[in-house]
Amino acid sequence: LWGAWERIATIPFHIAMSVIVLQVFTRGQARWFWIALGLHAFLDFTGPGMLTLLGWPIWVVEAYLTVWAIISLWIIVRLKRSPGEGEGTMAGTSPA
Repeated sequence: LWGAWERIATIPFHIAMSVIVLQVFTRGQARWFWIALGLHAFLDFTGPGMLTLLGWPIWVVEAYLTVWAIISLWIIVRLKRSPGEGEGTMAGTSPA
């Protein structure tokens, strides 16, 4: 059951990382790729590390991942652009 919850909780995180990488193309700044890469590496290390290296109970690790899922939903909403917002659908283009 914990494994199923982990998979569900990581879906928003992976979508958020994709939205962050998308900023490379919409904003034309490569730093967004490195932000996504760093966050992904951080979570990939800290999640399992809490369980295997620190010996914390599984429910603590899953609660940690749930917090990241909530943060990820905030990232998705924060970086979402409304229609008519910004300079267009792609960097350097104008809306039709």
